[in-house]
Amino acid sequence: MGLTHSIQNADLRMFWRVYGWNGRFRLDRWFVWVTRSADGPAYVFAALAIALADGDAGMIALPAVLASFALELPLYMILKQLTRRSRPCFGALGIRQLVDPPDFFSFPSGHTAAAFLVATLLTTSFGLAGVPVFAWAVMVGVSRIYLGVHYPTDVFAGAAIGVLCARLGCLVVS
Repeated sequence: MGLTHSIQNADLRMFWRVYGWNGRFRLDRWFVWVTRSADGPAYVFAALAIALADGDAGMIALPAVLASFALELPLYMILKQLTRRSRPCFGALGIRQLVDPPDFFSFPSGHTAAAFLVATLLTTSFGLAGVPVFAWAVMVGVSRIYLGVHYPTDVFAGAAIGVLCARLGCLVVS
C-alpha cells in the first residue's frame, strides 16, 4: 500500500467519523450557522471590524487583510481547477449535504482558508485577543466536513493556505 493510498484511507476514515455525527437537529443547525459565518460577505465585515477595532493598529492591519486575500483567492481558485476533486456529496458515497456548495470541487476548502487567514491576521495584529478566532476557524473546517461538502484533507489544505497567505500578506505590506 502506497503513501497516497494510506492518505486516502485516513481521509475517508476521518470524513466518516465527523460526517457520522450529522442528523442531530441542533448539531445540524449549529454547523450550518458556523459554516455560513464563514461565507464570503462575512469577510467584508471582518475587514471593516479589523480596521475599526483598534484605531491605528486596525488601519495598519487593513492593507495586510487586502494583500492576504489578494494572494489567497487566486491560489484557492487555481488549486480547485487543477485538482478538480469531487465533493463527498457529489460522489457515490450516499452523502447528503446540509448546505449547497458554491461549486463542484472540493480541494481545497475555501471557507477554511479564509477563516484561518482571518484568525492568523487577527492574532498577528492583536496578539492573544485573536486566539479565540482560531477556535472558530477550526469549527468552520469541521463544519465543512460535517455538512458533507469537504474531506478532511481539503480542510487541512485550506487551513495551511489561509495561514500561509496571511503571513505572506503581512510580509508584503511590512
